[in-house]
Amino acid sequence: MNDEDIAIKFDTVLPVKERRGIQWVDARKLHEALQVGRDFSSWIKDRIEKFNFIEGKEFSPVLGKTSNPSGGRPTIEYEITIGMAKELCMVENNDQGKKIRRYFIACEERLQADRKEAKILLDMTITERLLKIAGLNSNQVALGVNNMVKGRTGYDYLQESQIALPSPVQKAMLTPTEIGLELGGISNRKVNKMLIDKGYQKRLANGRLELTESGLPYGIMLDTGKKHGGTPVIQIKWYSNILDLLKVSDIDNPNKMI
Repeated sequence: MNDEDIAIKFDTVLPVKERRGIQWVDARKLHEALQVGRDFSSWIKDRIEKFNFIEGKEFSPVLGKTSNPSGGRPTIEYEITIGMAKELCMVENNDQGKKIRRYFIACEERLQADRKEAKILLDMTITERLLKIAGLNSNQVALGVNNMVKGRTGYDYLQESQIALPSPVQKAMLTPTEIGLELGGISNRKVNKMLIDKGYQKRLANGRLELTESGLPYGIMLDTGKKHGGTPVIQIKWYSNILDLLKVSDIDNPNKMI
C-alpha cells in the first residue's frame, strides 16, 4: 500500500485537525485504528506516564460525552499532537502502527506544502498591488510577480508557459536606436548613456538595463519574445514624450555617430 492509498484509508477514520497552527488527532480514534488489545483509558494513561508526554504541550484532556443515555460521568478524551501520535505508533511496533505513522508524516508534508503555497499566493498579491500602486502597467506587473515567484521557487512560469508579453499598441514606442535617429542620428549607446545620466534608467551588475522610478512614466520593459541562453530577453522601449526630455543641447556632438 503506497502513501496515497494510506492517506485515503485513514483520512476518514483518523482525521488530522489543526488549531493555531498545530496538527492534532483524537487519541481514542488513534487507539481504535491501531487495534490495541487494551481499553482506551488504561492504554493512554499508561503511555503518557511511561513516555513522559507533557500535558498542555503534547496532549490535552477534554471532557467527552457520557455513554449512558440516562446520564452519568462524561468520558475523558485526549487531543494529542501529531508528534505524540507518531511516537505512539512507533512503540506499538506493528504493521498497523507503521502505516498510520506514514499517514501522519504525509499529513505534515501536506500542511507544509499548503502553507508554502499560501505564503507565495499572499506575496504574489502584495507584489502585484505594490507594483500597480507604483504605476507599472500590466506587462511590468506580470514580470515583477513572475520574478518574485521565480526567486522563491526557482520556477519561471512565463518561460515554462512560453508566453511572450504583448507590447502595448495604444502609444508609439521607441527603441534607443529610434530615439537616436529622432535626435539627429546619434548611436543607441549614446542614447542609453543619456537616459542613465538623466536618471530614467540604470544598468544592473549583470549589464541589463532597468527602468528607474523616474523613468516609469516614460518607458516600459517588454518581453521581446526572444531568448538568450534560455532566458527571456527583456527590452526597454520608450514613449515618444521622452524626446522632449532629451534635448539636443545635452549631446556633445549631435551629428557624430558613436
